[in-house]
Amino acid sequence: MKIKVFSKEDIPGAVKLWNSCARNGQTVYAPITEDRFQEIFFESPHYRQEYVIAAFDEEGQMAGFGAGLLKRFYLQGENFDNTPAYVTMVLVDPQKQRRGVGTAILRDLEDRFRTAGKRKAAITYRNPAALTWDIPGHRGIQHNNAPGVLMDSPGFHFFKDQGYELMRVENGLYLPLAGYKIPQRILEKREVLREKGIETGMFDPEKHEGFEELFDALRGEVWRQTIRDNQKRDRPLPVLIASDRGKIVGFAGPIDREENGRGWFNGIGTHPDYEGQGIASVLFHCLMETFASIGAEYSTLFTDEENPAMFLYQSAGFSTGAKFGVMEKERL
Repeated sequence: MKIKVFSKEDIPGAVKLWNSCARNGQTVYAPITEDRFQEIFFESPHYRQEYVIAAFDEEGQMAGFGAGLLKRFYLQGENFDNTPAYVTMVLVDPQKQRRGVGTAILRDLEDRFRTAGKRKAAITYRNPAALTWDIPGHRGIQHNNAPGVLMDSPGFHFFKDQGYELMRVENGLYLPLAGYKIPQRILEKREVLREKGIETGMFDPEKHEGFEELFDALRGEVWRQTIRDNQKRDRPLPVLIASDRGKIVGFAGPIDREENGRGWFNGIGTHPDYEGQGIASVLFHCLMETFASIGAEYSTLFTDEENPAMFLYQSAGFSTGAKFGVMEKERL
């Protein structure tokens, strides 16, 4: 078996392997096109050639491939020393599994991480290389970022055997949006907030301010960057907010409808000083109503299974589609 750095000429073979595994249930990742493969692995601003590798058998056939990532651009507060190396994927031809192919690919990636000065590797939603996955048993319902390794899957046990520890479990949730209406109890809660001076609606830069202070309080660096990037667009996507006399105290968004019918948003949060008043509940239900109004067919999200917000999502009708493990290897 030979392992070498991946080239663009290897893309058709990798896509064929990927889609074969997707169709036969070997992976929950959604089928992929060659263009999308190239976009994820070759056109990312974090791309480095040496962290995308392929394994070939004695006959020159691709036996598997792996991809990893070291951030080249950082969120506020991040740097090389406090971010891990990210393992994006290790995929092996089902006919060539249990022959050490996956182990060889992963060890090669880890050697490259060590050479670069990394001591920890992680499989997590914080990886900038987002991989779309299909919710099992619900054809066409997809989420745009697998938050870890599918629990109790062959991949989960593989990484566990390779020294990766389970850090937490993330629940992948979904909700069909046909006929969605805000429950009466939420409408009443919105009115109570209004009487307190807290309004919910779409962000208007002429009327509202305070995103930076909100994200400081929430320590939400991914959300901060997403909102900043959105506001730089020629036509920013809408963002739902809760405001106290113009001061932003909660948000949900940005809001968009993806081509596959999914209602997309990046995050939701309430300023700690305003928690316990039902702001998140109102914003979340308004978010679902907005999705339905722009033609979204369903919504998906993921969250830590011990997150208190699970009650909010379940009360809105969300069901768990899959569970993922966030895994780390502390010493490479």
